[in-house]
Parts: sequence; structure tokens; C-alpha cells
Amino acid sequence: MAIELSCACGHRMRVKDELGGKKIRCPKCAAPIVVQSAAVPVSSHDPATKACPVCGEPILATASKCKHCGEYLSGAPRPAAIAAPPVAPRTSGMAVASLVLGILGAPTCIYGTVFQILAMVFGIIALKQIDASRGQIEGRGMALWGRGLGFVGLGVWVGLLVVLLISGGLSK
Repeated sequence: MAIELSCACGHRMRVKDELGGKKIRCPKCAAPIVVQSAAVPVSSHDPATKACPVCGEPILATASKCKHCGEYLSGAPRPAAIAAPPVAPRTSGMAVASLVLGILGAPTCIYGTVFQILAMVFGIIALKQIDASRGQIEGRGMALWGRGLGFVGLGVWVGLLVVLLISGGLSK
């Protein structure tokens, strides 16, 4: 016995009973159709129901969307797609901290080396985060300047320390 079905495009066809419960494609429009097995007949005498043209399941005659397959029926308005709002890139806090510590490290005395080491570390971490964020985190310039100021400032401190050690300025 053959199973009769129709596609959403209006094409009517007959398929073998063995295809019951399987998905086939409409030969006219190539839309996927789930073949309803012959064991679940649609009540033809109940005017309040009809067969879904896509999956063949019984649905209300006034339905605009099939509750079984989720397909919208012809003439039913489809909901508009809602686009996600664009995400504005944020500035890296590590980059800001690196720049601030790099600037503060220059004029301070004993804390200068600590600030400059932290500026270098925060700058390196910020650059890694910025590279991994795929444009979601900004602040590359601040991270580079903070890291650079940290390196230069630490170099100056180490240079001064070497000069003082060589000249014997610390031994007196």
C-alpha cells in the first residue's frame, strides 16, 4: 500500500510504505519531507484538523506553524530575524596599568624598580590578551608604551646601580 503526501510547494506524491518515518526530498522543489507512517492516519472526518504538508502529522486546520516539525505553513508570516547588537571593543585594564606604572616608575626612587617590573609584566600580559581577543580588547599602544617605559626605566636604574658600584659610591 502506498502513502500519499504533499509538499509545501503543492506537489502531491505517493511513496512506498517502507519509507514511513523516513525523510525524503520533494522531486519538484527538493524540500525535505518526513514520510508519516501509514499506522498513524489523519482523521479525515474531523474538520478541525488537517495533515501538515511537510511531515504529515495532524495539526489544527487554523495552524500557521506545525507543532511537530516546526515548519511554517504557506502564507504564514515568518518571524523576523533579530540581529545581535555589535559589541564595542573594550580597553584592556592591564594595558592601562602597564602605562601608568611605566610613567610612575620613572620619577620615583626606591619604588621605581618595582613599578617598572610590574609595567613590563602587565604590558606583556596585556599584549597576549589583546592578541587572543580577536579585536574585542583594545589598548595595544598603551601596553607597548608601558612595557617599553618599564624596560627603559629598569635599564636606567640598573645602569645607575652599575655606575655607582664601579665608582665606589655605595661603599662609603
